[in-house]
Amino acid sequence: MNKILVGTDTTASADLAVRDAAELARARENLKGRVVLAMESSSSRMNRLGSSLLADVPLLSVDEVIERIDAVTASDVQALAGLLAPERLSAAGIGPSEEAFRAALEPLGATLPAAA
Repeated sequence: MNKILVGTDTTASADLAVRDAAELARARENLKGRVVLAMESSSSRMNRLGSSLLADVPLLSVDEVIERIDAVTASDVQALAGLLAPERLSAAGIGPSEEAFRAALEPLGATLPAAA
């Protein structure tokens, strides 16, 4: 199995790794299927059109979107995952239980300073 690890700490980044080419292929196919299914809804098509106009970006055809999905490489995923690594994320919680909030962050390996 070829592993492409994210970041420099292999223990923390193993969960964010692209495990092999088959996993990346499955992710691509999943995303392409979701894109195509989303185009069946007229409200999704209108939201896509409106978002494109508001953001002043070109409206890509479904074929162009699929081509771009197919062009994603393991290196692209690795670079993005490096930007999204848990040690670079921020978290905020609202509610009565600070303990529940801290427990929810534990799987990420996040350490939080004591509340002020």
